[in-house]
Amino acid sequence: HVVEKEAALATHQSHRNSGVIHAGMYYTPGSDRARMCVEGAARMYEYCEAKGLPHARIGKLIVATTPDEVTLLHSLFERGNTNGVPGLELVGRDRMREIEPLVEGLEAIWSPNTGIVDFQAVARSYAADVEAMGGGITTGFEAVRCDVAEEGITLHAADGRQLQCRKLITCAGLQADRVANQTVTPDGARPSKQPQIVPF
Repeated sequence: HVVEKEAALATHQSHRNSGVIHAGMYYTPGSDRARMCVEGAARMYEYCEAKGLPHARIGKLIVATTPDEVTLLHSLFERGNTNGVPGLELVGRDRMREIEPLVEGLEAIWSPNTGIVDFQAVARSYAADVEAMGGGITTGFEAVRCDVAEEGITLHAADGRQLQCRKLITCAGLQADRVANQTVTPDGARPSKQPQIVPF
């Protein structure tokens, strides 16, 4: 079951972000983030193609404009290759200008697997998938407390409604730390105040 605070799905970050499908060159090699970004990009393209969702592999140039940046660029290129990012190329000025005629720089990484997607359309499609598998979507459910007990989890809404479940996965964007802090265990313990998304 999916619960959503707002009256409709994907009204915050999922709708207002840049819609980039990241290729995965920036994350620390061997980390879960690196692995999941590369794997997630491949799965997102497959999902969009299977569902007919608007997306495009437009690629990205990461441009070095100074000699110091060239050194950093080479390190980033190696990191991307270590992470298994498909299709990365180090390119010089001529190739850079073939890709983007107005670019100025000394050298660049061409990442052909970087793309864009309509994440609001993806969220709507995910919702349809959940319902097709027998799950439910509840909007207008503002979670204010989460009680964890041996017999399961009870999620409390601001309007008094309750939802019971065996497992709970939160996906609250900029509110993730606040939602996590609403959890109360049987002994009354609460999670640490750290980390905080917005620390003020």
